[in-house]
Amino acid sequence: MNLLNQVCEAIRFLHLSQKTERAYVDWIYRYSVFHNNHLPPEIKKEDLNTFLNFLSNDRKISASTRHQARQAIIFLYREVFEKPIVAIQDNDKVKITKQVPVTFTRVEIKHILEVLKDEAWLMVTLLYGCGLRLSECLNLRLKDIDIEKMQLHISHESKYAMRSLPLPQILQQPLTLRINWIKIQHQQRLQDGFCGASLPKMLAIKHPSAPFDLDWQYIFPSDHHLKEQRLHHRHESFLHKAVKKALIKAKIDKPASCHTFRHSFAAHLVEAGHDIHVVQKLLGHSDVRTTIIYKNFTPNIELIKSPLDELQAKTKD
Repeated sequence: MNLLNQVCEAIRFLHLSQKTERAYVDWIYRYSVFHNNHLPPEIKKEDLNTFLNFLSNDRKISASTRHQARQAIIFLYREVFEKPIVAIQDNDKVKITKQVPVTFTRVEIKHILEVLKDEAWLMVTLLYGCGLRLSECLNLRLKDIDIEKMQLHISHESKYAMRSLPLPQILQQPLTLRINWIKIQHQQRLQDGFCGASLPKMLAIKHPSAPFDLDWQYIFPSDHHLKEQRLHHRHESFLHKAVKKALIKAKIDKPASCHTFRHSFAAHLVEAGHDIHVVQKLLGHSDVRTTIIYKNFTPNIELIKSPLDELQAKTKD
């Protein structure tokens, strides 16, 4: 079996995400080319560091990306070659300096939502209103939305854990209309010989009828659909382009992206005084150390009341 196919099999056996699979396969391919397609029989600290230094000095790749490359190569030897990783220790990891991410102010969020329309508006409102990753938003299906309880359920194909989030009340009517539209579209597609919605490979095998079930239909299905293929969700470029145009219209000059709405969600919750562990659960971080970075934000001066003002208010009461 081809090496990269073996890597894919190992990744899918461990239920890692498709994004991880693409990244690991790419880095392992690059590592193989670096060694002229003759990989060392065992992973050595010197070989790994030589490759990582090449990425840093010659390719000018960031520390976080080099860390991903390191993890991919270790995965190859540990999971595919079944070689013990002895010489590589945790203190050999690429040192990553965590920087405070870019965020929008509340006023900027308001201006962006004012210039966005229809589907793009709904997607961005979910990103900011629930703190979703773009991939989580795109992968939403009807079964994930509980309008009655106003809750959103996020699950990952790479994890068995699921997290539930409160839906903003402002989304009750737009999401209800969206769901009703999807129901009508689904009935029409079934009459036209619908091939079903795309599903993770193992789930499609285990539940062959799921692609045709209403509950498994995407909230944001792709516009580009061929009858002989499964219907996938919107491509991420759709929202990237919409957000880029919105930033220009709203005259916001920041190095921002779709992920900035998730950062803003977390920062604004911390700024409002919510417990960091609550924010951690809402974001779906497995380690609170990932969330703690949002405590480093410079507070919004306009939201801070002087203790003297609070004292005077209590005195009047």
